[in-house]
Amino acid sequence: MTSEWKEYELGNICSRLSSGKGIKAAMISDTAEYAVYGGNGIRGYTSDYNFEGDCAIIGRQGAYCGNVRYFSGKAYMTEHAVIACANSEHNTRYLSYVLTAMDLGRLSGQSAQPGISVKTLSIQKVKMPSLNLQRKIVAVISSLEEKIELNAAINENLEQQAQALFKDMISDVQEQVPFTSVIQVLGGGTPKTGNQEYWNGEIPFFTPKDVGNPYVLTTEKSITPLGLDNCNSRLYPVNTVFLTARGTVGKVSLAGVPMAMNQSCYALAGKDGLHQIIVYHYVLETVKALKHKASGAVFDAIITRDFDTENVPALSPEQIKNYIAFAEPIYNEILNRSVENQRLATLRDTLLPKLMNGEIDVSAVKI
Repeated sequence: MTSEWKEYELGNICSRLSSGKGIKAAMISDTAEYAVYGGNGIRGYTSDYNFEGDCAIIGRQGAYCGNVRYFSGKAYMTEHAVIACANSEHNTRYLSYVLTAMDLGRLSGQSAQPGISVKTLSIQKVKMPSLNLQRKIVAVISSLEEKIELNAAINENLEQQAQALFKDMISDVQEQVPFTSVIQVLGGGTPKTGNQEYWNGEIPFFTPKDVGNPYVLTTEKSITPLGLDNCNSRLYPVNTVFLTARGTVGKVSLAGVPMAMNQSCYALAGKDGLHQIIVYHYVLETVKALKHKASGAVFDAIITRDFDTENVPALSPEQIKNYIAFAEPIYNEILNRSVENQRLATLRDTLLPKLMNGEIDVSAVKI
C-alpha cells in the first residue's frame, strides 16, 4: 500500500503558497463579519476578506511559528500567515494533516523573532498518496473533527445559556456580601523539579498553560502521589474552580478530573456547602471587576488581598436552589461532551498517522 505514496516539494503541489497582507489595527474589531487570521489563529474580525476557499494556514512568525490549521470559507489573512492551497491533483485538507505532522516550527531561525520564509517552505519534501486515497483519509478524519466541533459548539451554547440566566438572576440583587465570606481561596505548589520520583505520574498538575473551556481534563505535566505529598497543593476534586494568577492572568477553568495545581493559580471552593457552579459564576464576575479596575494599568497578577476588597451578590437559598436545578444538568452535559471530545481527539491523533503512512488500510476503518 505504501507504494501509492510519492514524494514532492511542497511548492510543486500547491496552487498557492504565499503569505497574506498586513491590516491596520483600526480595521479589526470584535464584531465584524470576517475573521482575521494571523500566525496563531483569529486576531479579531473585519469587514472585508482577502481569501476565499480552503487552505492550510501556517504561522510564519512569532512564538507559534510553524503552527498549522485548516480553514474553509472567507477570511482576511495577514502577513503573519502563509496560505497553502493544494493544486487539483491533491486535497488541501489532507495537505494540512501532512503539514501539521511535519513540525514546521523546527525550520524557524534562532533569532529573537522566529520566522519561516515561503521559500523555505516551498522546498520541503512531502509524501502524498493518490488523490483518491487522500479523500478517503480526509473523510474518516474529518468525521471525527466535525463531531468534535459540534460538541464544542453545543458546549458553548449551553454555557451561554447558563451565564445568561445567572446574569439575569443577579441583576435585581441589591445586597452584596464579601467574596471571601462565601468562597475559600486556596493555593498550590510545585514539587522539586529535580526529583524524578515526583513527576510523570498519574495525577494531572494544573498550571496557567492548561486553561480549559470551561473544563480541564488533561494537563501538560503530571505528578506522582509522592510528588503531591511533597508540594503545597491539595488534590482538588472535580468542579474545583481554578483561576490563573500569574502568567496568563485571569483565566477561569473547572477541574474535569481530580488534579493538583501549581503556585501560579488559585483554587476557589465554596464555604458552607456553596455549590461549585455558583462559585464558578461568582469568580467569573469577580475577574471582570478586577480587570475593570485594572483598566489602563498592567493586569499582570492577582494577589490574595484582591479578593478581600471584592463583593458578590447575596443570593438567597431559594435563588441558589432554583439556579442549580437549571445549571447543574447543563454543566454535567458540558463535562460529558468534553470527555467525549477528549476520546475522539485521542482516536483521531492515533489513527491519522497510521492512515497517512499506510499502516492501516482506510477501507478497514469504520467510524
